[in-house]
Amino acid sequence: MTTPPVDDGKGVGEDGAPRVPRQSGEPEDSAQVSVPRVGEDQNAATRYMCTGVRLYEGFARTVMNEMSQERIKARAPSYGVDLDQVREHAEGSLRDLRERDRYAAAAFVLSLVLAPAATVIYGLMSGVMGGGLQQRLPLKGRLPAGSAGHAYLTKPSDSVVTTVLRPLVFQLPMLFIACLIGQNVLWSVPNLVMSYLLGLVLLVGCPWYFTYRQRDAAWKVVRDRLRPGSELIGSEAADDTNLIVYSGFTPFVGAGVQSSSWSFATRLVPKGSTPGSAVKPPPVPFVSSELVERLGADLLELRAQSPVSSDGIAGMQIREKVFVHGSELLNTKLLRRAEIWPGRGAGAGRKRPTGQLPQETVESVRGRIDGPVRHCLSVQIRSWGTDLVLTVFVQVAVNGGTLYLQTDTRVLPPVKEEFRVADSLSAVESDEEKWRRIGDALLAAGSVSLASMPHVIAELRAGRRLERWEEAQRWAIRHDARYDYGARLSLREAAASPNYRNFFQFVDVTRAGKQVELQVLGSVMNFLADHGLDTSDLDARRTMILNNGVMMYGGSVTGSIAAGAGAAATSTG
Repeated sequence: MTTPPVDDGKGVGEDGAPRVPRQSGEPEDSAQVSVPRVGEDQNAATRYMCTGVRLYEGFARTVMNEMSQERIKARAPSYGVDLDQVREHAEGSLRDLRERDRYAAAAFVLSLVLAPAATVIYGLMSGVMGGGLQQRLPLKGRLPAGSAGHAYLTKPSDSVVTTVLRPLVFQLPMLFIACLIGQNVLWSVPNLVMSYLLGLVLLVGCPWYFTYRQRDAAWKVVRDRLRPGSELIGSEAADDTNLIVYSGFTPFVGAGVQSSSWSFATRLVPKGSTPGSAVKPPPVPFVSSELVERLGADLLELRAQSPVSSDGIAGMQIREKVFVHGSELLNTKLLRRAEIWPGRGAGAGRKRPTGQLPQETVESVRGRIDGPVRHCLSVQIRSWGTDLVLTVFVQVAVNGGTLYLQTDTRVLPPVKEEFRVADSLSAVESDEEKWRRIGDALLAAGSVSLASMPHVIAELRAGRRLERWEEAQRWAIRHDARYDYGARLSLREAAASPNYRNFFQFVDVTRAGKQVELQVLGSVMNFLADHGLDTSDLDARRTMILNNGVMMYGGSVTGSIAAGAGAAATSTG
């Protein structure tokens, strides 16, 4: 038997743009968002996630934990994203943050040695007063601030002078009070003026300078390398995975939220058979694998021939995938250890499970209806610059004269708003933005100085901490035959917004999903008809499935949703 063709299409266009379904309520309509043109910005999701790791320390650490430090459990897919580029930016971001913390910690320790009481008092005062000050500052025109500070997208209510002087109005008197008290506690620089100047340099100047330098470097990278039109040339090899090792109840990890799901079973009897007759139907003239191949070939007919053509769905990819729970990875004879951990020196506890199985192994799993290993045909449509991903998982099984067909449609929403700030920035930072960034760095200097020592100590202990964790995991692997190797976190899902950004994203998702469902049902009907089997039951089910999900706005639906030929739904209000 031949393998169904694998689609590597990467085109994205308006005709094929799927959109992510909201979990409740009506989709958001964002009049400020322009619909991407055909072929525009095919690296959008990667750009946004790179921006996220540059501007948000927490997300950068999450990326590094998943990409570099997790070396035992499987990796969840991040569809439409080049994770190698995201990791590169995360490494650069954390490198700048470590440098900032080291210099700030050195200045803090030196101040602690020369004037311990004044340093401690100022640290406590700036921690309490500075944190409250940051919360009270007006945030109009800003997105949430990350480790690189705010982005000013509309005119702030305060002036540049106020932005710069406000933190000094609090910090300088606090430092003077701390130095004054510190003269009479423990030891200190004998002269109050010298003590004050020393604190000004070590506790205000150094943290401010290195904080500003780190933030300026982050925003420079965002402006120069991550604005629309930037070239991000990388590999999407991670998208080619055909083995998903999952944990918990989430086999479709990485594919987003569920949009719809349906399934049915139908008896496979010859055309013209009388229902309820005692005549035993003949054996089914095909196996699950043949139907999978036919579905793959027919679904390829939906794909657009190029990103700019309107003869099909652009950005469509069709692949076969195998799913297995992480705790059952070594308890099935369908998957061999050498396939799960290929290469010399690889093995459980030393390397992550592979994401790529040989094609013959994938084919052997087709149609499985028992056990932890299952097969699905994955139909994926990437649109709006890869920022929106629709995936339809199709499972086929033929057993005991019955055909079982199930689909699960998932939508990966656009990347969250704060990671998209590069789209709003000009190519060159204005003088006003620069001065406001100086003021933001002054405001953050106190908290940076206080947190620098714990951060440096944590970095020094990180290597040993990772070793202890891996030792504990390897011990568990040796003693637990059901150790869970499953992936728990998809970075792309972690960066996703809970909502659509544009109403037509919802429209695109609905349309593309219906197109795929129509093709799946039509392909199965034609396949059964080609083998002389009855399709009347399947035809009735197709009408019901395709009519399901009718949505009306501006009123309420009365009664049940109608389905079938001649049926009607009534809207009142």
